[in-house]
Amino acid sequence: MIIYKAKYFISGLLAAVILVTMAACEAQPAAAGVDGSNSLQAQFVEVGSYIYYKVVYNAANRVMYAVSDGPHNRGTFTLLVNEDGSPMIWKG
Repeated sequence: MIIYKAKYFISGLLAAVILVTMAACEAQPAAAGVDGSNSLQAQFVEVGSYIYYKVVYNAANRVMYAVSDGPHNRGTFTLLVNEDGSPMIWKG
């Protein structure tokens, strides 16, 4: 009988720890964009759209990225670099 009570106690304690951990990991607000907005559209400007990816640049520093837009992989940012390894800067 004591073994069953200990199992219930440990299960309840484990559930409480998981709930507290999940509550502490709540989403943090994104940093404000150039115009004070929190949306990604305000932070990134699209300069090219292709079948499985888009080319965007950061509105604050003009650094260019490729963003995946495929059916199985969407939203992965990849930094675009020049031949010397430095980040590509939008000059348009």
